[in-house]
Amino acid sequence: MPTPTPLELAGWLGCLVGVVMGINQVMRLLDRFKEHPPPRDTYQVKGDYVTRSEWKEVREEVDGLAGELRESVVEVRRELAHDKEITNAAAEARAEKLHTRISEVLVHLTRIEMSRRK
Repeated sequence: MPTPTPLELAGWLGCLVGVVMGINQVMRLLDRFKEHPPPRDTYQVKGDYVTRSEWKEVREEVDGLAGELRESVVEVRRELAHDKEITNAAAEARAEKLHTRISEVLVHLTRIEMSRRK
């Protein structure tokens, strides 16, 4: 079998490109005849057609989820406020206990110092 010349290879590649381009054009033509909903009843969302009723359903679902999210955020904020109150109360109790212990130590040190002076 003889090896093809570069000119013959280029010719075959050109034919292949022509066939692929032809197939692409036929597919685009067939896509134009594909059935689409009437324009007055649709919205185009990123290349897909959505009817008004479908769009309304999606919008209502998103609104419902947004409401649930708002309720969850409010609940989490309430919990955080409650946790903050508990943490502040515990910190204040620890500080009081520490100050009481320091005061007791100072009283004992004062007594020890007074007993040494006598």
